[in-house]
Amino acid sequence: MRLTSYTDFGLRALMRLAGEPDRSFTTDEIAGEFEISRNHLIKVVRGLAEAGYVKTQRGAAGGFRLAKPAHDITLGQVVRDLEQDPDLGEGVRALHQAFVEQADDLGVGAVEGAYGGHGGREIQHGSTLGRDT
Repeated sequence: MRLTSYTDFGLRALMRLAGEPDRSFTTDEIAGEFEISRNHLIKVVRGLAEAGYVKTQRGAAGGFRLAKPAHDITLGQVVRDLEQDPDLGEGVRALHQAFVEQADDLGVGAVEGAYGGHGGREIQHGSTLGRDT
């Protein structure tokens, strides 16, 4: 399965927010951190807000943050909500494998940085964005 950049950016943003759930981030901040298009990220954040994953606030003190606890957000549901393909079937199951392969290729430290403090083990064995306690 190949995820669209829209879904990829959405997952990255959510995992980054999950790393600091009490903090608001700006689109400039996240776009710069991941070296992605700010304009595209704005569309992604709008979609995440419409799906109920993030809360947004306009203005000088604006930004976006998680709308619910990270442990209540499942990767599979995010993919189903963001991907336009109604027949994902095998694709959602392949999502965990893609994260595992990326963790193996990049090493746990790189994955933790890219996914807001979530290490390869959590990504491999957990299905939510939140840390198991």
